Amino acid sequence: MTLSAKTPYSLAGMTAQLLDRLQTSDHGLADIAFTLNTGREGFPYRLSWIAHSTADLAEQIRGTDAARQQKCAGKTSHWTPDLSQNDWTTVMREAQTQYQQGALIDWTPLFADGDYRRLYLPGYVFDTKPYWFEQAGTAPR
Repeated sequence: MTLSAKTPYSLAGMTAQLLDRLQTSDHGLADIAFTLNTGREGFPYRLSWIAHSTADLAEQIRGTDAARQQKCAGKTSHWTPDLSQNDWTTVMREAQTQYQQGALIDWTPLFADGDYRRLYLPGYVFDTKPYWFEQAGTAPR
């Protein structure tokens, strides 16, 4: 499972919203992974989890401090999972490492064998930091 945002504040908000949704829905883990991993742009502040159930995912999210995430290097490379490896955990750990380092992941091979639903999950949280513009003095005519 992956989440990303432009700021730590936004990432923390998205994480909280996802946790709320997990606690109030009965979505399957595969559909959640499909929705989070495909169709969303990867931003510099990133979180990822390897979960075996929605309860496991919720527990891992509770143990995450999204506001303290470090900015990744950015979109530094492209990476596609090698499904010829027999150990699924190894593939997932490598995907997680690549994602956290800023790689653009081609998730297509991981979801090629199933009929997954795109779910309505919480979207991006935007910063609420106000910005004020100083009014310029009157320009000479």
